[in-house]
Amino acid sequence: MNILLQSTAAQFPQYVSAFAHALPQARLIPWEERAAQPAPYACIWDPEPGSLAQLPDLQVIFTLSAGVDNVMRERPSVPVVRLVNAGMAPQMAQYVAYGALHFGRNFDRARVFQSQSSWEENAFGSVQRRVGILGYGTLGQEVGKALQALGFEVHGWRSCDTREHGEAGLERFLGQSEIIVNLLPSTAATRAFFNAERLAQLPAGAALINAGRGSTLDAQALLASLNSGHLRGALLDVFETEPLPAHSPLWQHPSVLITPHVAAATLIEPSVECIARNIIAHGKGAALVGKIDPSAGY
Repeated sequence: MNILLQSTAAQFPQYVSAFAHALPQARLIPWEERAAQPAPYACIWDPEPGSLAQLPDLQVIFTLSAGVDNVMRERPSVPVVRLVNAGMAPQMAQYVAYGALHFGRNFDRARVFQSQSSWEENAFGSVQRRVGILGYGTLGQEVGKALQALGFEVHGWRSCDTREHGEAGLERFLGQSEIIVNLLPSTAATRAFFNAERLAQLPAGAALINAGRGSTLDAQALLASLNSGHLRGALLDVFETEPLPAHSPLWQHPSVLITPHVAAATLIEPSVECIARNIIAHGKGAALVGKIDPSAGY
């Protein structure tokens, strides 16, 4: 069974070893050799424009990430399956918990006090923050559980909630979120979701944690909100352009923490186990776990 794999040269042997354990009949073909060796399955994360249309034998595409925008922009004609959890949920929960504690315990103020040589013992209270999580799917719910265990009041919002409660309901949700966690996928509907209007709907002094997709946040609107003092700070892991250009004002902004898209990395063995289970299910005609709805984009 041939499986196309898009990976770095260093990771390829690790994938070979993981597939040998999870799916012994699999034979991995480097993505660069796709034209010469037909395969019914492909494990990819960022295909070159037009490359998928040149693979007539392809039956299922598995993304090597929770996000699927890089693949869906190619409008594939076969089912696309994303990774569901595969070891990412604990990482994402830890990342968001760090950000929530940073702002929830007022540790973002510590840097200011330190610069002033000011010993402010009463500035760091217990956690009593209301956290709103946008994108309350598998990852979002695991993040919510972790935050609740730390004492945060957690509320989630999904796309179906928008359909049910409308913009007025979303505005109320945002207006009650002292810390907003953005885990939205990248789709046509979520592009620049956090624009000036929606950022203004957050309560004064709110903080933003963006660990979903960079395209969902208007960076200029964020900077304006931070500079006006409406938002107190932001923890950003994803950006419209990656790596984040050196000239971006986000790098030097005193109220912004930046990490280089590391909130939840793909773990090879758990990912391969998920893919192997789906390949076995596909061979039996069973449902695929994590199959993308093309009309929704996720």
